[in-house]
Amino acid sequence: MMAWPLLLASLPLLQTAQDRIVLLDVGPLQPLPAWALTSEQSTEDRPATMRVAWTERQQISGPGRWAVAYGIDCEGRRIRRLSAPLDLNAGSFAKQAAITGEAGFWYPERPFTLLSRLLQQACATQR
Repeated sequence: MMAWPLLLASLPLLQTAQDRIVLLDVGPLQPLPAWALTSEQSTEDRPATMRVAWTERQQISGPGRWAVAYGIDCEGRRIRRLSAPLDLNAGSFAKQAAITGEAGFWYPERPFTLLSRLLQQACATQR
């Protein structure tokens, strides 16, 4: 039987001529991490539990690699970006500016998008 992390790494969520995005890890059900809370987020809109999923964007024609954390609400079928892109080669955030315009916002599932594929794969790991 193939190990789950190997299966995740072998199937890209999205691939273009320039980039490939893969799912690295899906964490267990947990409350929204304290490091991901924002002041704009209302407590009634926050899911009771969620999973943290890490993706990696790999530059096909070069050495560029960036990781991004997402909050996955499988029960509500919605997703939220929790972190700015982390440059895996430099070990620092690729963008120094804070995430703006989406702080605390949960995106509903939309068919045929990167976030929809991420939601499908992350929620398939539930036991």
